[in-house]
Amino acid sequence: MGSSVLGTNGAYERLKSYKRTLSARLQSPFKLYFAKFDVKDAFNMINQDILIKLLARVLALDEYLVQNYVMCYLHEGAHKVKKMGRAMDKGSFGEFDEFALKEAGVFRNVVMTSGYVRVIDRDEILQQIEDHLRNNLIKVKNEIYRQIVGIPQGSLLSTLLCWYFSSSLLFYFLKNAIRNRFLVLACFMVIWKRPT
Repeated sequence: MGSSVLGTNGAYERLKSYKRTLSARLQSPFKLYFAKFDVKDAFNMINQDILIKLLARVLALDEYLVQNYVMCYLHEGAHKVKKMGRAMDKGSFGEFDEFALKEAGVFRNVVMTSGYVRVIDRDEILQQIEDHLRNNLIKVKNEIYRQIVGIPQGSLLSTLLCWYFSSSLLFYFLKNAIRNRFLVLACFMVIWKRPT
């Protein structure tokens, strides 16, 4: 998904590669500066209907393969075990050995074991995501409420969904700005009519 990374190892590899490229181009000492920011209420402002329509465009194929696997490695002197998974279209799936060698290249002293592979169709994926979005329950004091605006906070999937929604907005605005021969520094506000 574009320039996204999943986890600190992926971010480290991208930054290391970026610094190498800059060093080759600039051929002089330089510093990298980083800014961290947070968009206030980003998860709460995402329109669920629009997000589901955007995701339906991304999932272009009828079927995908999903494989579970386990990765064991040393981290700061302690053994870590992670249950993980990968998903992609049938044509890109490849052998697990090739995938494990590539994935393990980021780590030192890692063992990966292959799990089961199953086929999941596009409609099932979209239904699971929609259920995830529309069936989030929140407990405030002794009252239970169903979230009807925004996406669940604290969900592993929500960060990715928020990123995808925001980048889709950015792409839309930049595409229109370039078409009109001017560039806009865009600040995004998602406006919706609150359900009554």
